[in-house]
Formats: sequence, structure tokens, C-alpha cells
Amino acid sequence: MIDSTPTRIPHNSYYEIRTQSNLLKDVSISGTFIKYTPQNNFTKKLMEATRNCLKLKDSDVVGSKDEESLIAELQRDFLTSDVAPQCVGVIFDSQENSTRLKYKLRVSSLMPSELFDSQENSDLANIQFLKAPLIQVQMCLDQAYIDYVVPNPKFNRSELTIQQMPYPPYIKVDKDAVITGDTFAELARLVFLIILCIEISFPANEKYIGINILMSVNGLKTSINMLSWLISGALYSTTYLLPIVVLLKHFMPPKVKPFLLYGNAFIVWIALFLHTCHVIAFGYHISSYFWKPSHGIFMTFMVTTLMNILAVFVHGYTIERFFLYAGILSPNFILKKYLPNLPTRDSNTGAPEGSIGVLMIFSIIGIIFHFYMTLYMYNVRPGKYGIQRNPFYCFQRKRLNKIDNEEDLDGFNNTNVDRKEFEVVPKGSLVSGISLDFYKSQITALLGHNGAGKTTMMSILSGLTDSSEGVVFINGQNIATNPKVISNNIGLCPQENMVFPDLNVYQQLLFFGTLKGKTKSKAQLKEEVEILLTKVNLTDKKYAFPNQLSGGQKRRLCLAMAVIGDANVLILDEPTSGMDAENTHDMEEADILGDRISIMHSGNVKCYGTSMFLKNLYGNGQIEITLSTEQWFDQHLFFIDKTLGTEVLSFRGNWNFKRRIATIIWN
Repeated sequence: MIDSTPTRIPHNSYYEIRTQSNLLKDVSISGTFIKYTPQNNFTKKLMEATRNCLKLKDSDVVGSKDEESLIAELQRDFLTSDVAPQCVGVIFDSQENSTRLKYKLRVSSLMPSELFDSQENSDLANIQFLKAPLIQVQMCLDQAYIDYVVPNPKFNRSELTIQQMPYPPYIKVDKDAVITGDTFAELARLVFLIILCIEISFPANEKYIGINILMSVNGLKTSINMLSWLISGALYSTTYLLPIVVLLKHFMPPKVKPFLLYGNAFIVWIALFLHTCHVIAFGYHISSYFWKPSHGIFMTFMVTTLMNILAVFVHGYTIERFFLYAGILSPNFILKKYLPNLPTRDSNTGAPEGSIGVLMIFSIIGIIFHFYMTLYMYNVRPGKYGIQRNPFYCFQRKRLNKIDNEEDLDGFNNTNVDRKEFEVVPKGSLVSGISLDFYKSQITALLGHNGAGKTTMMSILSGLTDSSEGVVFINGQNIATNPKVISNNIGLCPQENMVFPDLNVYQQLLFFGTLKGKTKSKAQLKEEVEILLTKVNLTDKKYAFPNQLSGGQKRRLCLAMAVIGDANVLILDEPTSGMDAENTHDMEEADILGDRISIMHSGNVKCYGTSMFLKNLYGNGQIEITLSTEQWFDQHLFFIDKTLGTEVLSFRGNWNFKRRIATIIWN
């Protein structure tokens, strides 16, 4: 920190009235050169009168061929002169008979290039403007044109005066304070980058584990979940923003005045608080494009760093205005604009980037934009456990009937379709033509090989995805028109162990019990958690975190999370997997546990009923095998006889042939 603070100007600033004669006395005549173009009688007369007005030598006012030659000659004279000359170029755009005098002035001195100076230090600009001598040349040239048009006026010439516009009370910032502000801005951007990477890791990890999908099934909307993360991150930011503001306002090393000596600490805190929320929402948006937390954090870091570098090289009035609006997309641009001038810019509406109030409005707009984009991406790219929706889902109408369009396939001839070496790709929906009734107080076992449609059916029943046609009723209520039925009546135990990594066993059950048991008191809910822990034999692991549990204990925890809340419908995907070393995963398990059994194949239900019904329908243990043979095969080579409880295989032929036939029968 530099021992230099802004200077407060508490009163209105009024400037001296300057007359034409005073300005001509103050002009630095020595080393002044004037070039003009084009050269004709009209311009020569005007420039001669101007030279006399400025009291310059004949050699100091010279004509040029064209504008390019004029600029080249001015640059040459400026570089070759022993002293620092004041070079002025006059380019006339008017003819002799024109009623208006149009011309352009080119000067070698540094002049203000912005309409609004970012620093309220106009004295230097005023002095440079008067010493150019831009204003003096303009005054003498205008007077020469008036005398040329009206050579013998009937009235006395008026005395031309000039005065700088008054300026309201302000705080003058010197270069040391500007350097301090820029340094503080760079450090702040680094701090915000670290905070950003920490904050986005929590929801990104939830998405990777799939716990956000489980919460949505239990009635917690994605918007509420993400809003809770945003609010918690914003509240956490007060723990480090408030001490920073107090430190900058009141505490500094000895002989160093506070950075916010004249700034409003409350406004600064509000601005930083909104910016923090903007940064967090920006991080949520960028990380939502990726499934893995590491990928999202890395890309957010790279994008933020790139925007920080780009903000350093942004200069100029027009481009700064553009990047002000771009600050809605990247909060680094807004941070770059108001942090260096926090001590003085509480209400500077004249600067290109506006006042802090304008920048805070842009931060609020950025928060809303990035938050809604995060929700959109969570629907389009939900992760490996969610159901991906069409990128234009918000513009689509729900289709009541599925329409297949195969017109583009007409005339297409695939010669491989009928060849036996190519497997025929099955057509149709993932699930189709399913109509099942699940009865109260009964366990229905859903069986089928991989790809049979079990997971898709479970997703439709739990409300994770919409069906193209048909309806699902739970307790007589349509889940499409009454989605609250799902959260109030369904308990889901997915195939993966979806648990919060930062909550212990007791907190996991208490959280999901709170989501589903909305009508229960806190005491009733805690009692239910204790009873459930006893039933799943996790009482001794009550305060253990998931990383301290075995695979079977995690499975029991997931089952308890599905059961808690007295759900009427439980959807359990392999609930006993890894829970007990002695359990089985074949038909015997479904026969023992299931009151009813449904077998799916290629998206269709092949059979549905009680275990006794299916045994009577298909035979109790009898298997009939039918083999298709090629033309070259001799059916007398082997004989198969399979009856209940016995199996006789008889082959005639070489051993390789016997082994081949045995493989066919076994498969």
C-alpha cells in the first residue's frame, strides 16, 4: 500500500475566464509550426491572416500538397527539431464561395482522447488544451474567415472569451492511488478464482454421484437445490468479505491511510457480495457442461483466467462499453472496472463503465442469466444417471402419439439385410405395449436380461423421464398432471449407492425423511430414523460417513433411505446386491421374495403373474429344447432326452463335433 490517498474537493470548482488576448499571450510561440492544405488563393489569405494573429514568422506557416504529405511533413519536423515543437496541421474542406468554413486540425501534443475521463483530474487536460496551441489557431482562423467574408463590418468586434465548465465536488485521484487500486483488483481476481473453484465442486460432485437425481425423485426440484447452493455460497462469502471491507476502511499499517478513506463501506460490501454471487453462478454454468467435477473445475479455471487476461488489454471508450455488457457473461470484466476506483466511484455516472450502481445491476442480470442457463444444462446434460432431454425441450409440445417417419428410407437398398452373417437390429421403442397393475402390500419382481427395458420402465414409474404415450397412475393419480404424487408416495433405491459423501448415516436418513415426511414432527422423524437404523443393523454406524462403510452397509443405507418416509410405492433396483454374501441373484430370489413376477424382453412384458401361476403355465422344471439344423447336418448323429431331474446326452461322431453340439445345447 502506498502512502497516498485521494484528495477530496468538497466544493464546486469554478475556473478563470480567459479572453482572446490573454490566450494569445500564453501560447508558446517558440517552436510552433503550421502546415495547411490545399494551397489556393482562398486558403493562403486565411492562413496569412492567421499567421499575423498568432505573430508567427513566414517560415512557420507553410502549405502542403495533400493531407498525407501534410502529416508526413509534420512528423518529420517534430522528430528532427532540436526543441519540442508544437505542430499544427490545418486541412480545409471548404471552397472560396462556400457559406461555411469547414476544416480539420491535427496537433502533435497529447490531447484527451475520451469523452469522459476516467479520473476527475481535469486541470492537466485543461492546460494541455490551452497550450496546444489548438484553441489559439482555431480562434485566429475563425476571425480571419469572418474578416474575409465581412471586410468592413458596421459593428464593433466582440471580445471572445472562454471558460471551462464548472465541476461539482469530487475526489481527485493521483497515480499512486490508481496503482494501488489496480493491484487490489488483481489480488481480488485471484482470490475470487480460488473461491470459485471451491464452490463449484460441491454441486458438480452431486451431479457426478447422482444424488441430485435421487433428491429430485423425492420431491426436491433442481432449481431449489441449485438455489440453495448459491445462497449457501453467498452467505459463506460474508465471512471473508466483511473483514476485507472493514480492513480497507479502518485498518492499515502506520503512516498509511485506509484505501476506502472516502468510499462508502456498505456500498462496497454490497458490490462485492453481488459480484461473488455472480462469480458462483458463472462457475455453476460452466461446470454444468461437464459430467466429471474435475473437468468442470478445470474448464472454469481456464475460462476465468482467459477472461482475466483479456480484461487487462481492454482500452478505449467504445470497446470498454462493449465489455461492460460482456461483463454479464464474464464477471471478471465488471470486477476490472469498479475495483480500482472503489474509493471514489460511488456515483460516477459519466465514466464509460458507469457508476457502481450500474455495475451492480449488471451483476444481478448476470446472476439470473447464469442461474437459468445452469438449470437448462442440467436438463440437457444431466449426467450418467439422469435422463437427457432435447436441447429444444422448452419449445416442444408434448406429443400424445408417437409418429414414425420412414419416408427418407424409401428406395434405400441394403444388400446386407438378408444375409445370415449380419444380426438384425431390433426396431421399436425401449418399452412398448406395457400394461401392468401393481397391487398394494405385494412385492413385484421385474426380471429380464440387460437391455430388456427394466431401467427405462423404472425411470418412467419414478418420473425421471416422460413416456411418449400412455399414463402412469399411482393411487389413482396421474403422475404427469400431478407430479407431487411421486414425491409423496415413491421411495427409490437405485442400482448405484447414491449417498452424500459429507453426511453421516444418521444425517442421510434425517435429510430424506424430512423431504418425504413433511407432515411429521421433528421428534417423530428422529424416532423413525432410530427404528430404521435398528432394522437395517446400522445402529453402530450411526455417525459414520460413507467412506467408513463397507459395500453391504452402503446398500443397507440406500435401502433405508428409500423406505423412510412411509412411501406407498418402493422401486428397488437390485436392493440385495452385496448386502448379504449368501444371497442369490437368480430366479430363486424372485421366487422367494416376489408375490408377482414380471419378465421383460426387448421392451415387452412376456409374462406376469404369481410364481405358482407361471409354474403351472410353463411347467415346473421341464425344459424343451428345439434346435434348427443346416442342410448338411445329419440328424441321426445324436440323440437328446431331457426329463425332470435327469439329463441324458448321447452323441455319435468325433469329439470336436460333440463339443460343438454340447455348447449349442448349453447356451
